[in-house]
Amino acid sequence: MDNLTKTAKFIFAASTCCFLIACDGQVEFDDIPVSAGSLCENGDDCTTNIDTPVVEDGYEIITRKSSVLQEGTGGSVDILVVVDNSYSMFDEQKKMGERFGDFVATLGNIDWQLAFTTTDARNNLSGDRFGGNLLNLKGATGKILNKSTPNLLEVFRNTIDRESDQENCGSSGQDPCGSSIEEPLKAITQVVAKKDSENKSFFRDNSALAVIILTDEDEKSFGSSNATKPEEVINAVKNVFGDRKFVTYGIIIQPGDSRCLAENQPDGVVATHVNSLAMLTGGITRSLCDADYKPSMKEISKKVRKILKFEELDLDFPPVENSVDLKFYPPQNTVNWRTVGNRVVFETAPKDGTRIDYSYKYKIKKSKD
Repeated sequence: MDNLTKTAKFIFAASTCCFLIACDGQVEFDDIPVSAGSLCENGDDCTTNIDTPVVEDGYEIITRKSSVLQEGTGGSVDILVVVDNSYSMFDEQKKMGERFGDFVATLGNIDWQLAFTTTDARNNLSGDRFGGNLLNLKGATGKILNKSTPNLLEVFRNTIDRESDQENCGSSGQDPCGSSIEEPLKAITQVVAKKDSENKSFFRDNSALAVIILTDEDEKSFGSSNATKPEEVINAVKNVFGDRKFVTYGIIIQPGDSRCLAENQPDGVVATHVNSLAMLTGGITRSLCDADYKPSMKEISKKVRKILKFEELDLDFPPVENSVDLKFYPPQNTVNWRTVGNRVVFETAPKDGTRIDYSYKYKIKKSKD
């Protein structure tokens, strides 16, 4: 079960129960809410299993019913920007830099910090631009931006603009040029792998991790069979951080966007792997071809805020498709939600103090007697 950030707390209800039904059964619950006094103290687990499991195709089909009370605010997020530093991306780097102010303004007063790495995942080269190292800031000391950084917006614009990397690169005595083989997913795994070494100062205890990818190609340029897969990134983050919140966003050539793909020829490629990673982690992607990145940067910033604003509900088990049911007390007809893996993601957060009654089906492999 994914944990919310340290200060994001759901208090579990004392009325929580778990019961078993046949796979084709309908789940129905009383509309009368339980009293607030029945909520478990200190989030104690009050779940119980009763009756004999119903077995289908070797699995026990179980329906889980519980309640949570949404309360509290706080938490922190570490934001990693993975920037494509190849020749074809200079204009997009500048567009993103121009709209960082809108991104920061939308973040508001949450506790955030930000660092950069590039899509150049070659690990046999020295320098801050390769192999999952964090970029040195341009116009400030160190590698990490936060609200206290002097001239914050200018430093972001200067650092994300990688055109200078390609000036005279490859000449005698100069650093190698940025690779034309983009590997943003591999770069994420490399950054995470250096949590206790080169990148130690970036990762804070109990902070959520948000990644923003800017690229005009797919993983390893064309998403080849040996390219890093989205599932590998998720597993790499989980192996290092456990159940820490992790969400990815992308400004890319999106699947199905033939116009943007045509505009970026001969170099552009649909970023299928990046898009899949965003979808699997509950993030979003926006178009690389937008003339102005202000709407995209504001929307991504809003989504980053969601990580800390209790707009997700963790489920103990992967739910059976279309089996999740939610009720809100007091009723709130404007709350829209969707399931992503083991989570319910709210498009707008239920109001503080809302009790959420939820149920879902899940399957477990029947043990052999």
